[in-house]
Amino acid sequence: MGEFFLRMLGAPPVEGGKITGYSWSLQPIVPLPVLVGIFALLVVLSYWIYTKTPRDVSTGKRFVMATLRAILFGLLLLLMLRPTLDLDIENESRRTLVGLLDTSASFDIRDTGTSSRLEQATETLGKSQLLERLGSELDLSFYRFDKTLSELDLEAGPVADGQETALGNNLRQVLNRRRGEALAGIFLTTDGVNTTGESPQEAATALRDAGVPLYIWGIGSTTIRDLAIETVDVASTTLVGDAVPATVRVRTRGMEGETATVAITLAGAKAAEKQITIGPDGTVEVPLAFLPNQAGDFELGATITPDGEEAETLAENNSWSRNLRVLDSRIRVLMVEQASRWEFKYIQAMLLREQRVDLDCLVIEADPEVTRTPGSPYIESFPTRREDLYKYDLVLFGDIDPKNLTTAQLENLVSFVSEAGGSLAVLSGKRFTPHAYRFSPLAALLPVEAGAANPAPATRPIKLAPTEAGLKSPTLQLEETPELSQARWAKMPPIYWTANIGRAKPAAQVYLIDPQTKAPILALQRYGAGEVLFLGTDNTWRWRKNIGDLYHSTFWGQLVQRLAGTRLLAGSRRSQLRTDRRTYAPAERVTVYAKLANANWDPVRDETVRATLTDADGGTREVLLRAVPEEPGQFRAEFSAPESGRYRLAIASDPDSPIDLSVRPPDTELQNPNLDEAMLKQLAASTGGQYFTSETIQALPDSITNKTAQQASKRKVELWASPIFFLLIILVITTEWVLRKFAELK
Repeated sequence: MGEFFLRMLGAPPVEGGKITGYSWSLQPIVPLPVLVGIFALLVVLSYWIYTKTPRDVSTGKRFVMATLRAILFGLLLLLMLRPTLDLDIENESRRTLVGLLDTSASFDIRDTGTSSRLEQATETLGKSQLLERLGSELDLSFYRFDKTLSELDLEAGPVADGQETALGNNLRQVLNRRRGEALAGIFLTTDGVNTTGESPQEAATALRDAGVPLYIWGIGSTTIRDLAIETVDVASTTLVGDAVPATVRVRTRGMEGETATVAITLAGAKAAEKQITIGPDGTVEVPLAFLPNQAGDFELGATITPDGEEAETLAENNSWSRNLRVLDSRIRVLMVEQASRWEFKYIQAMLLREQRVDLDCLVIEADPEVTRTPGSPYIESFPTRREDLYKYDLVLFGDIDPKNLTTAQLENLVSFVSEAGGSLAVLSGKRFTPHAYRFSPLAALLPVEAGAANPAPATRPIKLAPTEAGLKSPTLQLEETPELSQARWAKMPPIYWTANIGRAKPAAQVYLIDPQTKAPILALQRYGAGEVLFLGTDNTWRWRKNIGDLYHSTFWGQLVQRLAGTRLLAGSRRSQLRTDRRTYAPAERVTVYAKLANANWDPVRDETVRATLTDADGGTREVLLRAVPEEPGQFRAEFSAPESGRYRLAIASDPDSPIDLSVRPPDTELQNPNLDEAMLKQLAASTGGQYFTSETIQALPDSITNKTAQQASKRKVELWASPIFFLLIILVITTEWVLRKFAELK
């Protein structure tokens, strides 16, 4: 339809489109049959009136004027029918291209040269004519993304600092935000690293179904050279002069066959190092050990340095650090036996030689005079008061007749472990232990199920074998490396007696077994706040055969250090503080647990307890712990982890009970930062789009073929209110008036 005719119909011109169809409709305000009846009456009236005109007016003129009068009535009645014209209009418009720019941490990697992946992308987008060419034919809308989606301002210089990438989630969000719009596609600039959320493949399927192609610009290298320290398994507190084992977990990529040096530093000084040969891509554990020689709080660091001259792609993940607290404290040990058997004699001699061990011994069948000798390590009886027992860090419980201990003393021993966090080592014997305690309070503490008595010595030699857990435990490390230690255990002299032992309990860790019967010989388990170790033989003294005290003393020294250190290194014996983890991400929830006792070792019954969180600069923050209902002495708190750094948390009323926390961003972005070219190509192909490299990205504007959209719409034109309708009324009235004048009618 012409523009003039549309205006006459009362419709504005259709700009940028065309009319492809039309239809009519009526919207009467009076029922149609009523209007038809009225119209019929008016027609009859019109002709009847003109029959009354003078006879000198011809019949033809009277008929024409009556007809014009009837048409006028018809047009006026047509206003009440409200006729409407529905036009079908089709418009052609520019489509929108949505741009997504990766600003996660992996896009800050400098694969080659001095520019990061993000800098390469922003420089090309900002300085080339790519955006100008795209904008000449398309509407552009750009976002930046990592874990979430946000508006992008290229001129502001975006920073690649996102700690997670949710590629699939962000593609899905763009589709949801732009649903109903005419999209030419999504221009995605990324390296393909995806660390959380929906898989990109699932999001691509939704884009394909919606007809939205992906045009992907992949930036990055497919062959990253990288060494990274993931974590270091090491105690947070240790003792002066104790060898501290540390296991450094190293992640390697693209450097197979090369060598690197792993080092441990203490207060900036090198404490241990080892050269490794790098294997296939993956994670390797590097065991090291170091010896702190003075007390204090130190920064413990771990580094890995490639020995070759070729540089790594990433160097910022080659180090790791945390706090290490070194204490100069003495270990308090109580050793209890029925009689002075061989196992007791050799262990006692070893402990008496240890300068950091305060040893008290109780031999029930010994001459009482030995307790009265000046400087004697012997005591007269087993402690009857809890506070006297709780002063020890470790109790070595030997082959003792249960008749010599009261139920209260055994119950105190149980609470020494469960409540006070002490350590108990139960050493088997042919006379009483463990079978005589199967139905006593002590039975619940044991990490194994005790059987009936087995007093007869075995006739066959038994060479004990360490389990996989045992080989990883510092307690069983008899040589410098796990491999040499395993070989040493194979050469150890045999023993000739083991207790009648059932299976290990579910929570127990088994370190040594009888390889023929698979019976657990050395097992450890936590019990409440403390630990219990069980040794199912009294023959470890036989390991001295032909080699003296070397391995026997090493084994028992490490065992005592391991058990006693658990409580000793906690600082305060009455305040036990722990968190659900040692390392957190900023703003992550930290859960703190505390078990507190007063000076009489009774549970603290306050409603709240205050703790202090101290940062590396000395700044403090208060943490309020609340009592756990129906659990006396137990407290709990939750708070958000602060910004990255190292922190120390301690009970305000007992500063000798600190624990260290580390807050650092997660490194999931850098665990596998290679350009995932195969995945990106598959995403582009599956949606009908195209994959580009930095060399081919300028071809993007020509690759987008669907740049315009046909949009269908309907437009209503109210004919009863249009100019042409009123012109018809005026034309009919005027024509009738002129004819009446020529007929000389009023």
